[in-house]
Amino acid sequence: MRIWKEIQSADPARHANLVITDPGWLWDRDSNNLTRAAGGSSSLIEGLFVDQPLFVKLDKVKVRDARLSSPYFREGMARLAVAIGSRQNIRDLMQREKRRQRRKRIFRILVTAILILALAIAAGIVAMDRIEADRIAVNQLISEAQDEPDQVAAAAMALEAYGRNPSSSEAGLRLLRTRSSLVASLPSSNNVTSSLAITRDGDRLATVGYDGLLTLWDTRNQLFPALLGTRELGRYAISADFSRDGKLLAVGRLDGVVALIGNPGLKVLSSNPYGLGAVKAVSFDPRVDRLIVAGENGFGTWDVSAPEQPRQIGKLVPSLDTIRDAVVAPDRPMLVTATEAGIAWWNLERGTLLDQHKFPEPNALAFSADGSQLAAGSFKGVLATFDDRMNATDQWTALSGNILDVAFLPDGRLLAAGQAPEMTIWRDANTSVPLRLAGGMSFAYAVAAFPKGDRIAVGGGNQSPVLLVRSTDPLSAARGQETKTEFRPSALSGGRSGELFWGDVGGELHHRTVKIPSRNSGISVGSPVTALAHSTDGTRIAYGTQSGVTAILAPDGSVEPVARGGRAIRGLAFVAGGLAVLDSDGIVRIYKGSGKIHEIDPADDRILSIAAGPANGTLLVGRAKGDVELLILYEEGRHHRASRMPGRSGVSSLAVSQEGLIGVGREDGNVMFTNWQGDKLAPPKQVRAGVGAVRSLSFSPSGGHALATTGAATITLISTRAGAMHSVGDVPGPGAEVTMATFIDAGDIFAAASYDGKIMFGDVAELVAIDAQLIRSACAAVAGQMAVQQWFVHQGNPWRDSNSCKDVD
Repeated sequence: MRIWKEIQSADPARHANLVITDPGWLWDRDSNNLTRAAGGSSSLIEGLFVDQPLFVKLDKVKVRDARLSSPYFREGMARLAVAIGSRQNIRDLMQREKRRQRRKRIFRILVTAILILALAIAAGIVAMDRIEADRIAVNQLISEAQDEPDQVAAAAMALEAYGRNPSSSEAGLRLLRTRSSLVASLPSSNNVTSSLAITRDGDRLATVGYDGLLTLWDTRNQLFPALLGTRELGRYAISADFSRDGKLLAVGRLDGVVALIGNPGLKVLSSNPYGLGAVKAVSFDPRVDRLIVAGENGFGTWDVSAPEQPRQIGKLVPSLDTIRDAVVAPDRPMLVTATEAGIAWWNLERGTLLDQHKFPEPNALAFSADGSQLAAGSFKGVLATFDDRMNATDQWTALSGNILDVAFLPDGRLLAAGQAPEMTIWRDANTSVPLRLAGGMSFAYAVAAFPKGDRIAVGGGNQSPVLLVRSTDPLSAARGQETKTEFRPSALSGGRSGELFWGDVGGELHHRTVKIPSRNSGISVGSPVTALAHSTDGTRIAYGTQSGVTAILAPDGSVEPVARGGRAIRGLAFVAGGLAVLDSDGIVRIYKGSGKIHEIDPADDRILSIAAGPANGTLLVGRAKGDVELLILYEEGRHHRASRMPGRSGVSSLAVSQEGLIGVGREDGNVMFTNWQGDKLAPPKQVRAGVGAVRSLSFSPSGGHALATTGAATITLISTRAGAMHSVGDVPGPGAEVTMATFIDAGDIFAAASYDGKIMFGDVAELVAIDAQLIRSACAAVAGQMAVQQWFVHQGNPWRDSNSCKDVD
């Protein structure tokens, strides 16, 4: 309500005993006289009764409270004032009303708090439901993993992700499903992680940020590294290295200062400028206790046996060109520098130049563990290797962006990282494995390999954490040698004895033996090859072309024509002693000997794919409306539909395993698995392969796996063991658009082709072997780590005794 005050008298003492009454009267207790207040008639709602009364005029006030606006209250106040003549009683009446208003406010606050609490409880229930769903999903995968080594390793990796960030359950499950190479994620610099250093025994990892934040980690536990401490060293830290015994850490900065820090404790023992300009690299000599510091203007050597007072050894060696990086050879007194002009080799004892090579914009250097190889990476994405005699051995483009760091792995492979969405691991210039970045990292600024095992430390920018990843990423490790073809591959078919046939859009049919390295050999067929199929015994290969020509290639190299001219061939299958041919009109013709013996008309539902059935004399056909039919073929040229499995999406591919398992790839990206039960097709099981049509589907000859492609950059690996079909993960393909993939022989070797003309070869057995090794270490960590037990408690899972690992050898 709106109130304003009007002083009635300038002399408070004159009206000391006056009491305001209603309607606008003043009562003098001493004289017991009522007089009208100045200012005319007013309606009194509330009076201020103090030692020296203040006269209040309330005019045209809208009263909202019923009790305040009631005649009883308005007139009763005046009657009380006149009858009792006590200001205290009226004051008590007003205080009572104020207490009522206070209780009302408290009640509103309580109601609001109860509502907020109810919302919080509801949100908690939703969160618990999600946690329970995660728990069920994890338990289901772990239960399935008793016979699935790859799934156990995947679960172990997911446990690490959950234990490190329990709130990111969705990310953990996604990690479990896709089986990333991520082992651990370590918080690091608030800026760019500019350098990484690992002790010779691999027990300590130091991360240095460009903002000067030094972080030390105990990495003996692979899944759960322990934080040992942090230290602020000043801005522009750019390089770090541990001494031979790991008790001393050197950190170089761009302002020319080198700090020597004790380990453990991270006590700064000395911090001095070394007179070489901006420090680009600090390296401890692996053979003796001395520190080599390379600045932009040259390099020098210091005795750091007393780290509080480093002593310079010899003179500083100037460099005519600005040094960008430097590395010390592990087996001899040699320093290699990368400058704007190229790569230079120096004798550390004498400070003399031994040799130099021109190389485009070198930026990163690394020696192998035995010193037999030197790797150099450039800003142009080029990687080069040199032998121990300073001779160039190879040079190739390793990354699409700038190479910012390189490192040799313990097994001799070479890692290149930089401004690209993935790192690459090279065994030689022709054989590489991609390693995808994770954890929100857009590029890798620094990398370091642990001296034992397969872990790699990766530091990036944009405030991303330091990642510990496996160099033997199971899904990436399945990716092996690649070859570049002149024309885009248009059809693939794998045979026995490691043979692969592929046809290209240039009208060439190629042959290659994968296990025994051989050059590609091929013949010209005059038209783009559109379909290939191997015979059951693997000795003959049938091909179909865009021009409608179909033929069979015999082992001796002779060609047996089947059909000449017509519509483009879309599918082939050896069946019933003959060859089934599907053309672009959706018509299937079966040829035996020199002529056609049977034709299957699509009627009103075009046939999109065919495959030899699970039993002799049977043919599978997939139709545009989604039906899959199993046909029995008879010698006299007729057929009978033995079973039909309906579907909602067109059948784009078909495949049958050696055990009789039928795979159906659909245009909606799903793969259905069924089998022939003698009189009908069993109810199918579904696995999601991708977002596009399943272009190719292939079963491993040894059983247990299938490959599906949908035109994405990856190949979907599916486990088919024990009838528990599920997606294991995505294998990186040879290019941006993988068009087809096929298994080749009983060794589970596979080949995949991409739209840009690359063919990749890999081995799924290697994938399983790698995972089996991870199971043992992961399960041992699970059994002994309280952090993992806490993760299970957080997820509401009582499992704590590694029961899921009990069957792991």
